[in-house]
Formats: sequence, structure tokens, C-alpha cells
Amino acid sequence: MWRLLFYSAASAAVAFLLSKRRRGGVGSDRSLRGGTVALSSLKEAVVMVESNMLVKWVNPAFSEMLAIGLEDAVGLPVTAFMDEQGAALLRHARHAFMVTKRPERVTATRVTAVTSSGESMPVMISVCFDRERGAFWVCMTDL
Repeated sequence: MWRLLFYSAASAAVAFLLSKRRRGGVGSDRSLRGGTVALSSLKEAVVMVESNMLVKWVNPAFSEMLAIGLEDAVGLPVTAFMDEQGAALLRHARHAFMVTKRPERVTATRVTAVTSSGESMPVMISVCFDRERGAFWVCMTDL
């Protein structure tokens, strides 16, 4: 029940951008870059992850929350920012998506994020899959 009630502003924004791109509207590839400007202003951490589980883009809130530079996070495995439970959840969700190619789903789960200094912090993550890119977005809210 909690999973259905939790729907962060960041995950809602990502889902909106993806739905608009599919319809050829404001979420097209060109304006998706503009959408990252909007996602950059959110107070929730947002990270775009490629199908190989490597970070492609992060917003400033992600950088601040996990004490890592914006450019330093790009290219690292997203699992480097999670405890084993969170990493396993992301690997499972990615595998299920890549195998089934189901429509985008948003889930919400409490996991532990790990900062660049090794500190642990409880977060709620939402995952939104981008079928066209074979990538996914992870949105984190500090609890």
C-alpha cells in the first residue's frame, strides 16, 4: 500500500517528460535536454542510468545528497551509491525491464544510500523506465 501512495515530485516530473516524448511533444529528445534543466531545480535527487547500470546524468540535489561532484558521478555504476539491498533491487528491476520490455513502471522502496565518504542514509527511491532509450531514472528522497 505504501508503494502506491508514494509518488515523488521528481518521479512525476520524469514520468511526464517521458510520456510527452512518446507523443512527440515537449519530451522529445531535444526538449528532454531542456527537461533536465527542470529536473536540476528539484530538491530531490535524480539520476539517469544507462542500460549498463552506469550513471549518465545527475542533478545538483544528487550531488549534494551523496557528497559527490556532478561530473564525478557520471560513468560510475549506480550501485556504488546503494547498499547491497538497494543495488540488488536496481539490478533486478533493470533485468526484469530489459527482458519483458513492459511499459514504464514507477516503484517506491526504502533503501540505504551510501555517500562518497561511506556514510549511510535511508532514502526512498522511485524508478521510472525509459523504454526508448533502454535506460532508467532513479529519484531519491532523503528520509
